[in-house]
Amino acid sequence: MLKLTTTTARMLLFIAGMVCYLPWQAAGQSSADRLDPFEPSRNAIDSYYNHLYQQLLWRFADRPLARVVVVPPFSPEYALSVEEDAGGYLLKSNIRVAYYDVAAQKRVIVDKPMMVSRRINRELAMRIQQLFNVALRQTGSPADPGLDGVKYFFTAYNKKYGFMRGQTVSPAAATRTGALVKICHQLIAYAKGQSNGEDSLLRNINVLTNKFESLNSVDLAITPPVKRAMEK
Repeated sequence: MLKLTTTTARMLLFIAGMVCYLPWQAAGQSSADRLDPFEPSRNAIDSYYNHLYQQLLWRFADRPLARVVVVPPFSPEYALSVEEDAGGYLLKSNIRVAYYDVAAQKRVIVDKPMMVSRRINRELAMRIQQLFNVALRQTGSPADPGLDGVKYFFTAYNKKYGFMRGQTVSPAAATRTGALVKICHQLIAYAKGQSNGEDSLLRNINVLTNKFESLNSVDLAITPPVKRAMEK
């Protein structure tokens, strides 16, 4: 029998640990590329968050092309909506604001948020809608959103699928959901007039849409054999 030295044993344990860790890490990365299911009527944590979510939809369309509501744990909540009206297409952004009431000696958060809006062309509106549609068709299994982190609630509506919804919590920047969050922040800056880089927005949206569509390709490749196995 081969006698192992302490150094050799430690090396073998390290290799075994890495073998177990790498598939787990890959699985975690893959799941972070998909949004979790989300239903606003029983959305997450408790009635407080559901009420807050509804407040952030103030003066938003009931059926948005795309929408995200953002709930950070320690800073004002905000939301973005892409909508169509008689005049064309709009980016709208709502943010809850707070002020200090000197008489009452306390911080007060108003019910109705502050809104900014900006007209956008049809191409940008359609590209945003397409990105949300593709991302929201990739929702995975239900997950516990937890209590910590920044919560992002995504919604899109179209005639073919109706309402589609998904959520994520503080996604890693390297994941598809992290890139989706980054684009939403860029769109909010654009709505506020803080950026005029529409061409770069379109490029980023197109790249990310293709990445989400590649998940569709993987699903289509594995679905037929899985389906056949279930039917047996």
